[in-house]
Amino acid sequence: MTVNLDLSETTDDEIRQQLADRLDHCQHDTTSFTPAELEAVTRYARSLQGIPDVFAGLTVDSIRDFRDEFGDTAALAMVRGNFRLIGQWQDAYTVLKLDALPRDDEGEFSPAATRFLGRELVDLQNATRALHAALAEYVLGKDENGYPYGALAPSGGYRHVDGMFWIDPA
Repeated sequence: MTVNLDLSETTDDEIRQQLADRLDHCQHDTTSFTPAELEAVTRYARSLQGIPDVFAGLTVDSIRDFRDEFGDTAALAMVRGNFRLIGQWQDAYTVLKLDALPRDDEGEFSPAATRFLGRELVDLQNATRALHAALAEYVLGKDENGYPYGALAPSGGYRHVDGMFWIDPA
């Protein structure tokens, strides 16, 4: 099931403008994205419009506030919807990595594309962790020391070694 966020139509140029800082960071001290890479990244970003924003600042209080305003059933539906959004994000990332981004003759991504994939993976994992942490605290509360159960700290960074993306601890 796909969740539609009903966003106004955005042009490719507007999407690239929204991504400008991220793209510049990924291209720093290396070759620029190729037109084919930019097209793949733009399609990816278009498929995610609004999804990362849902998880910015997601906390247990977000779930509680939603529940207080709309009821338990609606809060449960919202959390289910958030898991569907994470699934959409994961699917879009997988398509970008496995099918959309071009590779060189040895099957490698360009340095800029590698950096972009790594940053996106960190963002996806952080959003997933935020959702899990908020849900765990919502359902289980806090432990005897006042810490939420199941809380996972956001990841600090990424690296690319031997063809694999590795997430570095914060």
